[in-house]
Amino acid sequence: MCQPTTECVPMYGQGFEPGAYYCHCKKGYYFPNTAESIKAYTGVNIEGHFRSVGHFDDVTFRCVACAAGCDTCWDSSPCLHERNRALVITILLLNCITVCGILVIAILTYYYRHEMIIKSASPIFLELSCLGAVLICIQNFFEYSDATVVWCSVRIWPLHAGFFVLYGSLILKTWRISMIFTVGTHKRVRLPDQVLLQRYALLVFLVLIFLAVWTGTKSPTVEVLVTSDNLKFHYCNYGPWEYGIISLEIVFLLYGVYLCFTVRQAPPHYNESKHITWATYNAIILGSFTSLLSRLFISVLGPDLMLLLQMLQIQVYTTITVLLIFAPKFHALIKKTAVEQQMPNQFTTQHTMKTITGRTKKNQILPIIYVSKAHKGTQTLY
Repeated sequence: MCQPTTECVPMYGQGFEPGAYYCHCKKGYYFPNTAESIKAYTGVNIEGHFRSVGHFDDVTFRCVACAAGCDTCWDSSPCLHERNRALVITILLLNCITVCGILVIAILTYYYRHEMIIKSASPIFLELSCLGAVLICIQNFFEYSDATVVWCSVRIWPLHAGFFVLYGSLILKTWRISMIFTVGTHKRVRLPDQVLLQRYALLVFLVLIFLAVWTGTKSPTVEVLVTSDNLKFHYCNYGPWEYGIISLEIVFLLYGVYLCFTVRQAPPHYNESKHITWATYNAIILGSFTSLLSRLFISVLGPDLMLLLQMLQIQVYTTITVLLIFAPKFHALIKKTAVEQQMPNQFTTQHTMKTITGRTKKNQILPIIYVSKAHKGTQTLY
């Protein structure tokens, strides 16, 4: 006579008497009347109801399903942690603003690509830096979906691929400056953008191969942790592969730090190298710290603080880096425009320039605001 959500348990010492049993709730269900001392239906009441009514409906003498994620329960209390809605909306809004801001910067970079301050910094690599920053930001949108093996596998791509797309373009440009100063002044060095793009493509290709092998050979697992409030939450466990690629990123940034050290005494014409140095130091100190903290202490931090740390990590990698690289350039463009408006007839002069790629350009019209002292009218720009 026990209903589908219950199971029959005989009353001790009653034998085979009619109604001498209890209908206890099955695992995953709870007794509706939580105030009752005995959380079960008695056989006497069940059989009496059937004799008087002649049937059972879909509610009578049945137990209620526990909340999602509960193995057992005594009432309707939740077992799964629910994200802080205000925090989620704030982070999503900030992430959208960041993506839109980066896209605006990419558009402005393309629009002003013929300006010397932009052209000398290789517009193609500036655009690739923006692409990498957007890829890193896309990672944040995947964090709000339910943790499944498929979604966990997808999440590893935008963050790590975007990291090498962004910092690969910056560190390769620093490597070009370093090569010029370490080879010596008596040997001409030609490292045009085409040569750097070949090395850049190889770097990105190797990273994609690594991610493909990781995805194909070792699928992540979805595990359950418990917060301090005894609420469950799911997270993606990637195993040693994740720490492997994080180690590669740290080594890559350390190589960037070494390159920044070699160009620390570069002439002031190479003004971007200073900002790339700051961006690299920022990534290796703040970015690596927040990355490791959010992974090593996930069970202590809980899902909300972990989400906040991941957002901070993304902001360190994208917003701060993009501002360090692009803010001085756009400031110089604004300053140049203001000077052009004030002195339209005294703004240009003739110079011979040697670019960082090793080419010599004669009779270039340069804005006076960017001209600095150089030997015999020769200036090196980056």
